[in-house]
Amino acid sequence: VWNTSLPALVLLNGALAGIHPCTISVLLLFIAFLFTLRKSRFGIFKIGLAYILGIFIAYFGIGLGILKAITFSGSPHLAAKISAILILLLGIINVISFFSKKDITFKVPGKIKPTILELLQKITLPATFLVGLLVGICSFGCTAGIYLSIMSLLAVKTSYGQGLLYLLFYNLMFILPLILNLVFASTKKIVAKIERIEKEKKNYLKLIAGIVMILLALLLFFITYGGGM
Repeated sequence: VWNTSLPALVLLNGALAGIHPCTISVLLLFIAFLFTLRKSRFGIFKIGLAYILGIFIAYFGIGLGILKAITFSGSPHLAAKISAILILLLGIINVISFFSKKDITFKVPGKIKPTILELLQKITLPATFLVGLLVGICSFGCTAGIYLSIMSLLAVKTSYGQGLLYLLFYNLMFILPLILNLVFASTKKIVAKIERIEKEKKNYLKLIAGIVMILLALLLFFITYGGGM
């Protein structure tokens, strides 16, 4: 059962992380900024891909570090138990944020935004890639709970080589919503519509993310305490 459910679990959680309000809102703001510069549709798409590639490299690198740390720690089950506690807390924070109507979340730090805007002014592919890299690192806290849970499951239930492959698939699913947004956000009107939907639904997405994190934490506890699958 586990061998058939793990791929689906990795892919679904990668997509869930990709549609997190923090992830989508950053891309929409970026595309809206490009429209103010009157870039062509192709120019927007090319620069947007460089930005998404930066995010992909940042998240893949972070995941690789986590997977290595857990795998080579000598006690992946202990690391998984610790991860489960952290994920459970993050999930609870997301759920509390929904019911309290307060924006309790991890965001790109305000101090880093001037640096991002300065790089955006250059609008070169290398600068845009660096922006994506920077945003990916700084916004990691938004989806850290989901990422930690998946990395812990991979460390416990797969070999290191299999874990790398699943890590790649997870991150490809993570950037897929970003690519789709980039493809369909071809006009300012569409960007505004997507932004409106994102603002209206972001609390529900956070609630879903919180519930998923809590369930993943319970799953991790079940596996590491001898339940298996």
